[in-house]
Amino acid sequence: MLKPQYLTPQQLCDLSNEYGGYRAAVAALGCEWSGSWGRAFKAACGEAALFENTGAEFVRFDNELDTEALHEWYLERTDRREYALDIDINLPSSTEYYNCVLSGDVHLGPLECAYGEWYDLCKWTLADESRGMIFQGDGLNLNTKDAPSSPAQDRLTFPQQVELLTYNLRPLADAGRLHMMLRGNHDDRIRRATGVDECPIRHVAKDLGVPYGGYEQFVRWRVRAGDREQMYIGYHHHGRGAARTPGGVLNSLIQMAQMVSSDYVAAGHTHRLFSHWFTWREVAADGEIVVRKIPVVNTGSYQRTQGETYSTRNAFSPAVIGAASIHLYTSKHSVHART
Repeated sequence: MLKPQYLTPQQLCDLSNEYGGYRAAVAALGCEWSGSWGRAFKAACGEAALFENTGAEFVRFDNELDTEALHEWYLERTDRREYALDIDINLPSSTEYYNCVLSGDVHLGPLECAYGEWYDLCKWTLADESRGMIFQGDGLNLNTKDAPSSPAQDRLTFPQQVELLTYNLRPLADAGRLHMMLRGNHDDRIRRATGVDECPIRHVAKDLGVPYGGYEQFVRWRVRAGDREQMYIGYHHHGRGAARTPGGVLNSLIQMAQMVSSDYVAAGHTHRLFSHWFTWREVAADGEIVVRKIPVVNTGSYQRTQGETYSTRNAFSPAVIGAASIHLYTSKHSVHART
């Protein structure tokens, strides 16, 4: 399609004179009139007018993009690629593995939050340089009026929940050992309730200076200890579903493992704390038929099951308080899950 920038100023002026105006010239060229054509003609013909916003050519909101410009703008922004988060770990030469704690579903706000245990986990992780953390989402309970449970149950206000989560995680972030933060379904409640693209965890991560991974994210680890080095791919997801049985939760994890290629899969959301293996058979490079495996991990919770709470009203199985972790070994390509 012909665009105004394809014509010289002299050609534009000649067209205007030949057809008796800008719009007539654009129509004769078989093009659709737009603000871009009007601005090009005015610049080329050197017109000066005391009043410009008059007549049929006046268009309110003429700062809006014309169709062709809108097409180019959207094309540029949808032609994007996604990349895994790279994490480099350098350990003392005698260290056998890096212990990455996988913790989430803290639910700061109500009284059933096991806040002391959660805070102890943060301090324990910080106490050894061979430990770090990836936060799996739902740091805030964030009850809203349309949520399944009532805002009356939260004893911390929303700003207080954000303040405490930031306070708990800042020492790890400052030490370079909080590697990523995911958001969870509770962290999404403002977005769902208002329709505004707002996620408090995104702001917490920015405040702490750590990567924000969204609801799910691949990570690419490079773990070194002396002259030993291993590369690992991990897949982290906040979690999904409302399964009430261990089998249902495990099936959800295995479905995730089947749709990605990684060395482990970690998810939360269900408040279960366990790990298992996903296995399959394949043909190795030398033709041997071998069995492969990757750990699938459910990352636990810090929300107690107590009377007069959402979990007891819905007869959910009692949650085991705690977090999972993965051991990324330096001397061999091996991932061990711990709960």
